[in-house]
Amino acid sequence: MINMDQLYLEYEILQNRPGLLGDVASLIGMLKLDILTVSSIENNRRGFLLSYENEDQLESLRLALMAVQDLEIKIFHPPHQFDRLTLKHGKRIYKYADNPPIYRFFRKDLDYLIDFLGEILNQKPDILIGFQGSPGIGKSETCIAACVHANKPWILISSTLLRKIARISLDEDIYQAEPVLIIDAITTFYRSFPEHINFVKNILTRKVPRIVEHPQILIRETNIRLRDFDLIVELYLTEDDNQEVDYVKGQRFNSFDIS
Repeated sequence: MINMDQLYLEYEILQNRPGLLGDVASLIGMLKLDILTVSSIENNRRGFLLSYENEDQLESLRLALMAVQDLEIKIFHPPHQFDRLTLKHGKRIYKYADNPPIYRFFRKDLDYLIDFLGEILNQKPDILIGFQGSPGIGKSETCIAACVHANKPWILISSTLLRKIARISLDEDIYQAEPVLIIDAITTFYRSFPEHINFVKNILTRKVPRIVEHPQILIRETNIRLRDFDLIVELYLTEDDNQEVDYVKGQRFNSFDIS
C-alpha cells in the first residue's frame, strides 16, 4: 500500500481571472497529487488539502506556482488543526496577542468557535481557557456545545444559564472522567458565598479542563495570573462591538451586568 502524506496549500489571488482555479487544479493533477479538499477563504484566498507520495512532487508544485503571476503562495506546509478548520469554514482564525494567545470571534462565527473550542479541549488534559464576551451573548451555551463536539462530559460549577448555580462540592469519582469544568467568575466572586468561592479556588488546581468566563475577574480575585491561561477566547456581537480588555487590571468590569 502506498504511503500518502498530506500538504496544506493556501494562496492569495492577485488577479482573479477566469480559469485560474482550473489551471491550478490541472497543474496539481499533472504532478499526480490528489486534491482532498478545496475551499475559498475570505474572498481573496484559496486553500487546498493535498496528498502526495514524495517530496519531489511538492518541490515541483512550489516552483510551478511561484511562476504563476496571478497568485502568491501564503502557506505551504503539513496541515495543522487550524488549517483544517480554515478549509471547513472558509475563514482563518486570527490571533490578537501572545502569552497567552488570544483569539477573537463574532456571533456570526459561532459554528467556527464551537469547532475551535472542541479541538482545543482535546489537546491538553488540564487546559485552562478564559472566555471573555459581551453580556448575554451565549458564552455558557457555546462552552457546552464545544464540550459535546469534543465528546467530553461537562459540569457547570457556577452559572446563571437557566438558574443560579453555585456548587460547593463534587463527588471525587466524577473527576476520573476528566469533565470540563465551566466557571462563571462573576457569579462565583460577586454573586455567591464563601463556601462556593473556596470550592472554586480548590478545583482550579485540579488536572481537568477548565473554562472560565470573565477571566479578568478570576485574575483579580485569585492567585491565577494571566500567564497561567493556555489561551483566551473573546466573543463579540459584531466587529464594531469589540474593545480591548485589560485582563491584568480587570478593565471593562463596569460594562457587565453584575446586579
